[in-house]
Amino acid sequence: MSTEEVLESSYDDKQAIMLDQMALEKVPAFLVYANKFPIAASVDLSCNLISEIPDSFFHKFPNLSALILNNNQLIRLPESISFLATLRTLKLDNNKLRTLPSTIGNLRKLEILTISSNKLISLPSTIGNLHATLCLLYTSDAADDMQCVDLGGRRIIKKKKK
Repeated sequence: MSTEEVLESSYDDKQAIMLDQMALEKVPAFLVYANKFPIAASVDLSCNLISEIPDSFFHKFPNLSALILNNNQLIRLPESISFLATLRTLKLDNNKLRTLPSTIGNLRKLEILTISSNKLISLPSTIGNLHATLCLLYTSDAADDMQCVDLGGRRIIKKKKK
């Protein structure tokens, strides 16, 4: 049995899929090509070497509430992230993101978004649609030059890198 098959059989009926600190260079195929994971509430792919999330990945998790992608090599997120309609927490710290997809504003239930230590040059205007967001945390070399983000009085922590 291959490593991929062992991983797949381990996560068939799990609420939490924990694949952090595994030196993965890409999202495992079973997460991309398998049937949906209807009961998965959280996916942790942090502390890996992943540079790209396939478009089809987000379609597999209709009830996902937490997605942890910190400490990878992500350069972009696909527009299909908007399929995560139940997402409440999205952690993207310590990647190489230069921008976020405009569809991130469709994540109406998102409460926590952390995007610190990326290469962000701008935030999409649709981020203002995140009315459920309680906290947006980001740092940037260009933080002082970034546009004002209005989250309807929600807490925004914007911190210039040292």
